[in-house]
Amino acid sequence: MSGVDRWEVRHDLYEDVEVEAEDRLRAIIAAAKVWGVRWLPIAQECRTKKLGPAKEAEGYGKTGAV
Repeated sequence: MSGVDRWEVRHDLYEDVEVEAEDRLRAIIAAAKVWGVRWLPIAQECRTKKLGPAKEAEGYGKTGAV
């Protein structure tokens, strides 16, 4: 099992967000929750960037606007 990383997720229709997730797909799912939309219809249009390891292990799932 890999560690939790910090990800930046972008989509043309929504504000950029940073989330903590184990992988790209989970980062997109977390971003969709922030945006209040279903993740599947927007997944292909999302752009992601891994920012590095999450600062705190207990922070898994934390999200916020960039």
